[in-house]
Formats: sequence, structure tokens, C-alpha cells
Amino acid sequence: MKNKELNSLMLRIQNGEELAFDILYEETHRGVFSFIYSMLNNFQNTEDVLQETYIKIKLNSGSYKIGTNVISWILQIAKNTALNYIKKDARHNSVNIDEIPVLANEKEYNIEDSFYLHNLLNKVLAEEDRHIFILHTLYGYKNKEIAKFLNLPLGTVLWKYNRAIKILKEKIKEDKNEQ
Repeated sequence: MKNKELNSLMLRIQNGEELAFDILYEETHRGVFSFIYSMLNNFQNTEDVLQETYIKIKLNSGSYKIGTNVISWILQIAKNTALNYIKKDARHNSVNIDEIPVLANEKEYNIEDSFYLHNLLNKVLAEEDRHIFILHTLYGYKNKEIAKFLNLPLGTVLWKYNRAIKILKEKIKEDKNEQ
């Protein structure tokens, strides 16, 4: 869903329309889940933080400035909520996932593939590299947008993304050879 459509949903949410919130959730929750999971490394904790994130989105929808980037706003709420959760001594347990293209190219994917990818991302990529990969792959953000959102130089984002792809491809190939 494009930012223009998401902004339209946010306006409807600000006007109290429940269906608009349901649509926003359906359109964004998978990517937000992945983003939170990249910070917490625990399925159950991620579900809890995801729920809390969407409660905050609903309660604070009036503070969203229509016309700005909805996904960035949502991810900032998710990031802050996850960081608060971590500060409260949340436990970090790793779970697993199967192939990068599964999340990148398909609307529906199975949970086993999801777990493999999450595990892979958490095992082989640094936190910042995971965030760049997730923002680019799941949300389709351009490297320039990611650089602005994460407050990093564009060259750093390009280098980290390309390095992440190389590392992930090598690890997937290695895992397949072991099977």
C-alpha cells in the first residue's frame, strides 16, 4: 500500500473509523512484526510489543501529521515500544526462518519460512544491518529514505545493504548444502 493510501487511512482513523484501523493493521502488521522481532529475537515478546504498538498507534493517531510518512511513524512507535520493553529486562530468545524471497516477494508465507529468516537475520547480521535489510526488503524503502530514517550516510546504507545480501546468500547456500 502506498503512502498516499496509508495517509488516507490515517485520516479516517483520526476521524474514528474502526474499519480504517483494521485495514491499516492488515496492511502493515507483518513488516512491523519483523522489525520488532529484529530487536527482540523472541516470538512471544514480539507479539506482545506488536499488540502494544498498535494500541499506541490507535490512541495516538491524532498526533500523526497527515502527509508525512506513515510507515516511518509506525516504525518509530514500534522501535520506542520495543526499546521500552528491552529496558524492562525482556528476555531475548532466538527463533527461526527459510528464504529471503519468501518475505520479499510473497504476500502470504508460512510461519516456518518466517522463523528461518528471522533466525538467519539475527544470527548473521548486526542490528543496524538487519534494520536496513528489513526496511528495504519488506517495506520497499529506497536506500535514500532508509538513510534519512536511520540518520546514516547514504553510502553506509548502500554498503550495509549489499553486504547483508551477500552474507545472507552465502549462509542460505551453506545451509542448503548441509541438508
